[in-house]
Amino acid sequence: MGFGPGDLESLGELQSFTADGNLLRLEFGHGKVEMRFYQGGIVNLRLWGRYREEPVPTGAVATLPEPVSVQVSQSDSHLTASFGPHQARIRRQPLSLSFCHQSGSQLWEVEQVGYNQDLMVVFSPLTGEHFYGGGEQAGPLDKRGRYLEFWNTDAFEYHSDQTLHMYCSIPMIIGLETAGAYGLFINHPGASFFDLGSRNPNVMAFGAAQACLDCFFLPGPSIKEVVEKYTSLTGRMPLPPLWSLGFHLSKWSYFPQAKVYQIAKLLRGKKIPADAVFLDIDYMDGFRVFTFDRTSFPEPDQLTTDLYQKGLKLVPIIDPGVKKDPGYPIYREGLEKDYFVKMETGEVFVGRVWPKDTVFPDFCRPEVRAWWAGLTRDFVRRYGLAGIWNDMNEPSEFSNPYGTLPDSACHRLDGREVPHRLVHNIYGLFHNQATFEGLQQANLRQRPFILSRSGFAGVQRYAAVWTGDNRSRFEHLALAIPMNCNLGLSGLAFVGNDVGGFGENCTPELFARWIAMGAFTPFFRVHNIARARNQEPWAFGPEVERISRKFIRLRYQLLPYIYNQFYRAHKTGLPVMAPLVLEYPEDPVAAAVENQYLFGPDLLVAPITQAGQRERK
Repeated sequence: MGFGPGDLESLGELQSFTADGNLLRLEFGHGKVEMRFYQGGIVNLRLWGRYREEPVPTGAVATLPEPVSVQVSQSDSHLTASFGPHQARIRRQPLSLSFCHQSGSQLWEVEQVGYNQDLMVVFSPLTGEHFYGGGEQAGPLDKRGRYLEFWNTDAFEYHSDQTLHMYCSIPMIIGLETAGAYGLFINHPGASFFDLGSRNPNVMAFGAAQACLDCFFLPGPSIKEVVEKYTSLTGRMPLPPLWSLGFHLSKWSYFPQAKVYQIAKLLRGKKIPADAVFLDIDYMDGFRVFTFDRTSFPEPDQLTTDLYQKGLKLVPIIDPGVKKDPGYPIYREGLEKDYFVKMETGEVFVGRVWPKDTVFPDFCRPEVRAWWAGLTRDFVRRYGLAGIWNDMNEPSEFSNPYGTLPDSACHRLDGREVPHRLVHNIYGLFHNQATFEGLQQANLRQRPFILSRSGFAGVQRYAAVWTGDNRSRFEHLALAIPMNCNLGLSGLAFVGNDVGGFGENCTPELFARWIAMGAFTPFFRVHNIARARNQEPWAFGPEVERISRKFIRLRYQLLPYIYNQFYRAHKTGLPVMAPLVLEYPEDPVAAAVENQYLFGPDLLVAPITQAGQRERK
């Protein structure tokens, strides 16, 4: 995105202001700013240019804190807004904002604001901050000097620490400096970004691809307090079912039905603890969602019963795309009820995914989510399924060179038509919400389990997230540590990776190292691509099978401790897998460590992530 200050319009001079309760409204010559003040020093900051386009709601904010009344005093050059033990100082011309304690110590400063018809950008001076969070981002733990852009993408077999777009967007970062920590959350459902000193080492810039911006400032003073405030805003994860914290096996694909039975028999025969087997897309009838191929899976309800008797759950994959087939009842019903995403012309958008011609439910609409929840409920009840694996929900689409729906495809959100480019990142969030509600309806006595590839801020209320299609490389094993830790600091405690790597052929050494680390990640599942070698613990010979059994058993021995960490995440929002800086923010060595981590506050995990290495300090 091009966003140099000289390329953008300014808001101009302050013309007038009004204060009402917790709302301070500022009118400028070429724009408007609204600030809403809440307990804990949380500020919701909304900025408009002269185009006065309205922010698009995201569904990310679950609960706003208690409002705090604002008191305003003024001088010739500034306004001072006092709210609780905090102050906001506003310069009249050009606009700048400083958020401070009443003692005078500055928490964060807005130095400049600029916009054009397609962009709103906030510029802030940088001092000694380190930056964490940012959701699912490749690269190092500390994001200082990085450019982060948020646009959910099917990042198939992502390559390096320079990969820009990943599957899940959580535009929230935490700045840490000697004065303390603060958080910034961009509440925008389309493309957004943070430039954390990549263009100018002394300037942070952040914004959204719309001529208005809705964001939140979250003061610490500690990283923990920022995470707690952020998750109080966007919601905290529900307690997961205990079985979901165990060891899971998956492949693209375990089919036909006899193969699933064989996997279950080998797990139990080899005395390898496990709780679930996942089914990838080949179990479906011609890739029609909510169906089984009755040739490959003639008795799916009997399969789930038999697995259950062996202590194993069955979790099938469900994509959001619906096969365009007049003979397919779900397609027919969705078409008759006008539930699919359309083009500007009014025609239903038809894309290409696994079923070939595919249409996409418009999950922005509550009636469509209710429909999908009902489909999920009936499917889960009919076959006795334990959970759902949501995939391809960026949404991914094969015919568009950008891999998703066209920018101009139309959604209906809160009664108005909105182009896809403005709601792209919340498609997976609403897909997961619908699935979660369906699982709740299917069995009120069981906690829902959803695994999702995509999502937005607040997705932790509905689903666990895995980091998609990595590769069987030591580099990707190492990249998983900072990625999982930053996801945890971004509110997503239930995270994990494809153990062994998804693409390419895993080696015995890499699998042994990855299963040893995977036993100490919140979500623990082996998964790999169809064309690669088998990747079960016994596929690499007796030594690797022994190592795998040892670490998987250790995982189960630690389940009481692990469950306690999930309870803490449920109550406080704090991560299960965390960087050392969370517990030791004043230690400069700990703040820089990204090749080891804390699994709960009491276990330090220092895995080997390099080929040929046999020991480490």
